[in-house]
Amino acid sequence: MEVRDYIALAENLRTERAAFEGGWDEMRRIIMPRATGNAHPDSVPDNGGGLEHSDVANTCLKKLASAHLTYITPLDRRWFTLRPVGYQKDGNQLLNDWYSKATEVKERELAVSNFYSVMHEVYLDRCLTGTGCMFAEMSLNKQLIFRHIPTGTYAIAESESGDVDTLVRWFRLTAHQAAQKWGEEALGPKVRRALKDQKRRYTDSFEFVQCVLPNPKGRLLSNNLPAKKRPWQDVIVSLDDKRIVFESGFYEFPFLVTRFLRWGDSPYGVSPAWHARRTIRMAIDMEKILYTLGQVKAYPRLFLLAEQYGDVDLRAGGQTVISEKAASLKLPQEWGTQGQYDIGLEYLRGLYAKIEEAFYVPMLETVSRIDRQMTATEVAAREAEKVLGFTPSFTLFVSDFRAMCQRIMALLYRAGKMPDPVPGVFEVNRRGAPTRLAVPQVLFMGKIAQAIARTQTDGLMTALESIGTLSQLTGRPELLDIVNLNKAGELIYDSKGAPMECKATEEELKKKEDERKQQQEAALQAMLAEQSSVANRNNAQAQQALQAS
Repeated sequence: MEVRDYIALAENLRTERAAFEGGWDEMRRIIMPRATGNAHPDSVPDNGGGLEHSDVANTCLKKLASAHLTYITPLDRRWFTLRPVGYQKDGNQLLNDWYSKATEVKERELAVSNFYSVMHEVYLDRCLTGTGCMFAEMSLNKQLIFRHIPTGTYAIAESESGDVDTLVRWFRLTAHQAAQKWGEEALGPKVRRALKDQKRRYTDSFEFVQCVLPNPKGRLLSNNLPAKKRPWQDVIVSLDDKRIVFESGFYEFPFLVTRFLRWGDSPYGVSPAWHARRTIRMAIDMEKILYTLGQVKAYPRLFLLAEQYGDVDLRAGGQTVISEKAASLKLPQEWGTQGQYDIGLEYLRGLYAKIEEAFYVPMLETVSRIDRQMTATEVAAREAEKVLGFTPSFTLFVSDFRAMCQRIMALLYRAGKMPDPVPGVFEVNRRGAPTRLAVPQVLFMGKIAQAIARTQTDGLMTALESIGTLSQLTGRPELLDIVNLNKAGELIYDSKGAPMECKATEEELKKKEDERKQQQEAALQAMLAEQSSVANRNNAQAQQALQAS
């Protein structure tokens, strides 16, 4: 592809994105003015002066984004476990152990990186515009680095399977920054002239576009490939000079693009804010009306005689001397203050309630706000009902996160932080040679995943209770043999969100089972020995009795 081809690709994807930009800009303006869809805004807004937005919608948006952190990717607990595709508990123990160790490494590296702070920004975009984006790379000191890519600064396209595999993004750099990043020799004449001018070097900015797309000549390997043979192309073009300033490649797609809900066949998502726009605008207008009405009530309009102008004292405790004519006409008097503030306030509260419902706030309210005592069972049921409302969005996040999970694993592997690979960790080609790290199966363990698993647990507990009752009624304890109690216990343990470090490993369980068998065998041997001893003693006594007789 030539320079013009990359520029045409970027412009075509931008044109397809244009249908969403008006809605995105409106949602930013009325909900979160600080969010920007410009790659390099020319001005930074002041402390909200001149901007009309809804504080209620802004608060609801932040609550929903925080709920994503709490329910999907919490910082204070393990929220994922890596397993091989087609994982079976009784399968390849060596492979299962490798993924368990990889889980610990990934969890530790994410904790010391900026992953969680960047994910919060991604969640804000996901809930505001419907689409959030993040870039992942490894720093020179072998630390994971994540960068939030604001909605509106990039455009995307999908593969036939619905995964985002193409992304172009626009950004601006000064001549000084561009020279630091790629070297002066890579820059075009316009940027070079600004670089040599000390007045323009640090102030004049230039636009660049980065194109990341599948490489038809790429090979599916996770290491030791030249840039042009990697599965994804990475090309950066200077739009001012129409020149390629950087060309490389990625082993994996480096961006996480997550959608709140899908918008038909479009690669972009739709957010709760999209459906609440009309209600938010109405609330903003009603706030203005009530603000004006409140001012009128506090500082009412007055009818005055012409000669009274300037003589009426409106200060607290002020005194105004009026003439007999003014007294007969009952002037000054209030005028135009008949608006009913309470009716407007009640209507505004209804609008606020609709906004909160759109952002799932009623489901996010804490149990402490309930005005009565609840049993533990009721608390668990309420919590499950609350988080299951996120299930459609959660399952879409799980699907979108697969590529980023593979990207993070591969970055850590190339940095030498993963355990030594074992058979099954890499995909193999038709000749049986390893190619790239296999995409792992990600088992989410956050509150949403636990709530989904809890539905299975509830069914299990109901079945156990019914089988136990039937066993007692019929006097047949063997009915309990229908249930594998070990697997049932593990399901209950996992669904309760108990810490995994307290759960016994396969080796520990096997060791305890062997010890239990040995104890049972020892007890059986002791019982048999005791019975034999008693029998021998009885025989001896019988012999003595016969001899005595």
